[in-house]
Amino acid sequence: MNFSFLNNTTIIKDNGANDKIGDTINLSINHTCAITCSLKKAQINNAFNNYSLRIVVGGTAEYKLNKRTYQISENQYMLTNAFQEGYGIIDSKEDVVQFCIHFTPEIISDVFTSLNFRNNNIDFDCNSPKEKYIRLFENIFSLNSITPLSKYLHPFAHRVKNGQQMQLCEEALLEMAEVIVLNEMKIQEGLIGLKKIKLSTRHEIMRRLLRGKEYMDANFMKDPKISEVAQIAMMAEHFFFRNFKQAFNISPYQYILSRKIEYARELILKNEQNIGQIALFTGFSDIHTFSKAFKRQVGISPSMIK
Repeated sequence: MNFSFLNNTTIIKDNGANDKIGDTINLSINHTCAITCSLKKAQINNAFNNYSLRIVVGGTAEYKLNKRTYQISENQYMLTNAFQEGYGIIDSKEDVVQFCIHFTPEIISDVFTSLNFRNNNIDFDCNSPKEKYIRLFENIFSLNSITPLSKYLHPFAHRVKNGQQMQLCEEALLEMAEVIVLNEMKIQEGLIGLKKIKLSTRHEIMRRLLRGKEYMDANFMKDPKISEVAQIAMMAEHFFFRNFKQAFNISPYQYILSRKIEYARELILKNEQNIGQIALFTGFSDIHTFSKAFKRQVGISPSMIK
């Protein structure tokens, strides 16, 4: 068992409290901080007193929250809200390595207010009737997706995986909180776009849509069929198509096309292949079709990219 902390954080360990699980660890965190931990057999209590972001960089961790079970595997992360009861379980013969960031409710609320999201008419839920704290969309996300939050977190996970020490200053944690709230804004916009009355229904549909979206991010070069993506998202084909378009204001086909154009732009900037080769490599029939699609999305022709 190994922990490293950004600031002084109280960890109370009860050896032998549960013979099946191993150590019982009680978190007592009252400030914003980052923790790197390596555990084999343990139960983690008081895990959701604050907003938290948990990145698993090795192994699989399991968390029980609101009668739901979340399994976070390597290269995945989980966002959770504050003021909740729940616990984590590490049941592994090998070390499960996590990089966890805990944010006090005041920090997330202050970031939300300073970014002035209320002007966008986004109605965030509150965690408590007494405190006007926003409620994040709780979910497990892929660290390899193309969302700004995933891209931002990827270097941190890479450093932890390589055994490098993490020394995050207050400014870095505030910047991370801003990226989290910006990510939340995009999800809330998608939830508003879904034509469902019950919030719980919209949340479940969004979880499945994001699963399909992450699959497209990982397989866009293979031109996955909508039926294939819908199956990954555990939705009927037309239901997935309609809700994806409502949530993200783009059809699944257009989204895959946009990912190809984005990738083609990266290849052009590398200057290792000519435009004709890149057009064929990214799945376009000819350079004319590629150039037309590229200009429609980027605004300029491929030859003008520098």
